[in-house]
Amino acid sequence: MLYHFEKGNTAGEAFRDINKLFGEETIGRSTVKEWFVRFKSASNSDVYLAQLDRLHAAIQVKRPRKKNHIVFHHDNAKPHVEGRVIESIEEKGWDLLPHPSYYTEAPTDYHVNRSLKNWMMNKVYEDLD
Repeated sequence: MLYHFEKGNTAGEAFRDINKLFGEETIGRSTVKEWFVRFKSASNSDVYLAQLDRLHAAIQVKRPRKKNHIVFHHDNAKPHVEGRVIESIEEKGWDLLPHPSYYTEAPTDYHVNRSLKNWMMNKVYEDLD
């Protein structure tokens, strides 16, 4: 869809092309329109704020006794840490449990270096330099 958006196509053209290429009912017209709106706004934080409002309403309906005891945990993605989003979470009375940027006590081969470690396993080198 982003390809079609950047090419200057309309949502309808993107809808037709995607369903023609990948088969009928691959994606709905409303989904394509929603994504085009997101691309035009270039602000995922607006979408995220709307999601938070829907979540807040659902909690009040489905869990009315828990509505004042919400601990909210999310990652450090840009839409999640924008000032308006943090303010919205605080206005709702939720406790915010921030996601650490990295785990300081993880061993160096924990995630990033694991593939390098596996690649070097059973390799024999004549010279250590």
